[in-house]
Amino acid sequence: MGYKLSDSQLLQLQWLICLLAHQRCRPTCKIWRLFEVVNPVSKGLVGTAAAASIEDCTDAIEAAARAFQTWQFSTTAKRRAIFEKACALLQTAEYEKKMIAALQDEVGANPHAAAFNWRITVAFASAALAALGQLTTELSPRLSIPQLTLASALSCCPWNLPGGLSVLTTFYPIIFGNTVVLKPSEYAPRSQAFVLDVLQAAGLPNGVLNLIPMSRDSSPQLIPHIIAHCSIRKVVFVGSGRVGRIVAMEAAKHLKPCFLELGGKVPAIVLDDVVDVNKVAKDIVSGSFWQSGQACIATERVIVQRGVSEALLASICRMAKDFKFIDPLISAGAVSNFLGMVEEAKNAGAEVLLSDFKGEGLVVRAHIMKDVRPGMRLWDEELFGPVDTVEEAIEMANASDHSLMAAIWTADADVAKKVATRLRSTYVNINGSTVFCEPTHPIASAGSGASGFGEFNVREFTYKQITVTHSN
Repeated sequence: MGYKLSDSQLLQLQWLICLLAHQRCRPTCKIWRLFEVVNPVSKGLVGTAAAASIEDCTDAIEAAARAFQTWQFSTTAKRRAIFEKACALLQTAEYEKKMIAALQDEVGANPHAAAFNWRITVAFASAALAALGQLTTELSPRLSIPQLTLASALSCCPWNLPGGLSVLTTFYPIIFGNTVVLKPSEYAPRSQAFVLDVLQAAGLPNGVLNLIPMSRDSSPQLIPHIIAHCSIRKVVFVGSGRVGRIVAMEAAKHLKPCFLELGGKVPAIVLDDVVDVNKVAKDIVSGSFWQSGQACIATERVIVQRGVSEALLASICRMAKDFKFIDPLISAGAVSNFLGMVEEAKNAGAEVLLSDFKGEGLVVRAHIMKDVRPGMRLWDEELFGPVDTVEEAIEMANASDHSLMAAIWTADADVAKKVATRLRSTYVNINGSTVFCEPTHPIASAGSGASGFGEFNVREFTYKQITVTHSN
């Protein structure tokens, strides 16, 4: 059964988008523009969030710009002290409980996925703190090349890993001296509002981070307004390829640099020398159906050498049928789109191995299809395809515009490393699930194509100023 936020909780959410810089405080939403947040499983109301207006967005940008005038000159020691405290707070039982409850309420996350989100949030926060050491100044008798801050950034986060992605898209730019306007997902505003809560509790100055929730209907007008503002010097977007292209085109109108981390369409290659087929199947199933596949690093294409394909396929089907951690899809449109692709692939000749061709509300059980090929819409989503040679496996894995993540299973470490270098992928896991990254090297697409471009590091959020001292 859903519940409505109490008056105090609602005021707290509204307070999050007040403007606090220089003691200037104006509550937003004067005419009470609100949007509802609904649990995808129960359909119950779990929150009511304030919906920002153009005036709210402008005020948030101006607050960030004012805060930048002092934050850019803050010492490394001051930033370190604030983020050390923030990391410590995130690890407390209080914040763990808050985050897990918000995830279960807003996106229907199962306990396993919710706990994982909290753990990865803590890990990403610690990694961002460690990245502060990347700030350097190159010196020579004539040259001084410091890394300087950009200014204010717009950060946009999706709902599917709200804790970890909110940390990545705010901690990294702020710790390098920038200020941020954060636009959370309309599906998970409370799951992302915590980042402002924890940073303010840690002592982050007012105006350095500004949270601007938006309704789904207002985002297409408000995001271009924010991007166009002269104080916004960087655009950070994590989300779908469709929306990412729109955001990139808006930024291009004003020649503003973008960080884009988009979809993955992740391939997993299995060679026929694998020893433990059941272990491989387990990793593929968990990597495919984690959050019901609603993740940029979920395994979406399985390419397996024919010698092991039947045994692996049987094991995958058996495990997928009994998979216990099925999360809801985020909307009815997502269910309709997925089932439509399955039906299209079936009609085009793909073999259906596991499917009921229906959903229970927003919950869709595991579907496995074989012999999905380029030309089918499902090719860019999921497939199980047998191949004869390693060369063919590499060719099929690279037959996509995406370059975010890949996995290889083989008993031969040398072969694995050689294959990895030929995959057009920023990240490659050898003999492990695609749902894994080192926190110190978060998922990002440093390559090209439909997965976007950019990395979470000092180069992304600073610029080098070359100062030359000439002799008299």
